This record gives sequence, structure tokens and C-alpha cells, in this order.
Amino acid sequence: MKKDTTISSTSLNKEQTTGQTTRKRAKYRNRCMWTRREVEFLIDGINKYGLSNWSQILNSYDFPKYRTNINLKDKYRNFKKVFMSEKN
Repeated sequence: MKKDTTISSTSLNKEQTTGQTTRKRAKYRNRCMWTRREVEFLIDGINKYGLSNWSQILNSYDFPKYRTNINLKDKYRNFKKVFMSEKN
């Protein structure tokens, strides 16, 4: 028994009119500028706990609620890029 693999125009029209797709769209948050205080927390946390301990750094300092461990990692990565470009 063969499966029907044809796509009818009615099924395409239904998808177009309902807007339903199989992909999920990523939810983006608004970007918030880093304050000098947050940067100081990050640098102090890296010196105290080392790299890759982003959750521990986040929980040990008074970061705003919207900061995540991923934000800390990304900020460090961007610092590193800037530092390396200035060094050369």
C-alpha cells in the first residue's frame, strides 16, 4: 500500500491562510546596556571563580534579574575580542 505523498493546493492554501508553520520563531528580548557596576561584578567574578563558572558568578553578585549566565559569557567573549584586537 502506497502512501499519498502529493500536496494539494487546498492544503497549501490552508497553511497560507492560517499562518501555521512547523518552525518555531525565536523570542528575542530587548537588549539592555551593561552598567559599569555590572562590568565590575563580571570582572571580579571571573577573577574570583574563573572562567566557565557563569552561573556561580551570576548568583554571587547583585546582577539585575534580566541578566543570565549566557549574557555574562557573551559579554566576556566580546571583551576578549576587543582586547585581542587592541593588542595587535
